[in-house]
Parts: sequence; structure tokens; C-alpha cells
Amino acid sequence: MRETLQPGYSNSSTELISKYEVTISEFREDRDVILTTKLLSMKDDVRDNLDALGQHGVTRETYEEFSDIVDKYVTAVGKRESSYAERSAALKSIDALFNDASLVLKTLDKLVEEYRVKNPNFFNGYKSVRGIRDLGHRFKTVPEATQQPNQQ
Repeated sequence: MRETLQPGYSNSSTELISKYEVTISEFREDRDVILTTKLLSMKDDVRDNLDALGQHGVTRETYEEFSDIVDKYVTAVGKRESSYAERSAALKSIDALFNDASLVLKTLDKLVEEYRVKNPNFFNGYKSVRGIRDLGHRFKTVPEATQQPNQQ
């Protein structure tokens, strides 16, 4: 904290200046949650000291503009955090569903095994379609003559 007051500075102004004496790079280094906490604290302090900050050019309008920006930032961070939680839950759910499907297929494979001798055509047909084919990968390049216009 500054020992001597400069002309035009009140004690509350000096305290705020020393409390929020940070650089833009320090703000950029903070993680979103920490930055959100700091911005909300700053917003509250500015609101509580608006009269004293008036002599420094901080008006009700500039405070309202700053407040709106902080609120939008806090909302955006909250949406991103909840979006991450939703994606994480969805991935866990999908993983569980794939595990369940795998168990069902293993049970079905055991049941079909009985038809190996009884009905070889059915058994062989089941085994041929039961294989998983990854159609998403192409190991050979497609000749230019067969490519779609948007692929060229």
C-alpha cells in the first residue's frame, strides 16, 4: 500500500489501486475460474466505491458497461464448464452402452454356436455379417476419375 496519498486520492481509492494493481498479462495467465472470481470481486468493489472512483473517470455508465461484460464472461465460462460436464456424462453413457452391446453380442455368439452343425448356412451367414468393418478408413487412394467434385 502507498504510504503517502497523492492529491485527489482517498484512502479507498488507494486501497483499490493497490489491490488491483495487475497487468493484462497477469489476467491472461489466470485460469477461467480464478479470473471469474477476481472479476466478480473487482466488480463488487467498484460498485461499492463508485462515488470515490468518480474523480478518476469511473461513472455509473462505465461501471454498468464493465458489469455487463463481466456478467457475459461469467455466463460464458459457466456454459463451457456445464458443456464439458454434459459431454463427459454423454461419453460415459455411450461407453456403458457399448459395453452392454458387447455383452449382448457375446451372448448371441454363444447361442448361434449351436447352429454350427444344425444349420451351417445360417451359422456361416451370421459369422460373415457379424464381423466389424471399419469403412471410415481408405488405405488406397481413390482414382481422380471416381472422386466426387467436392473431393477434388
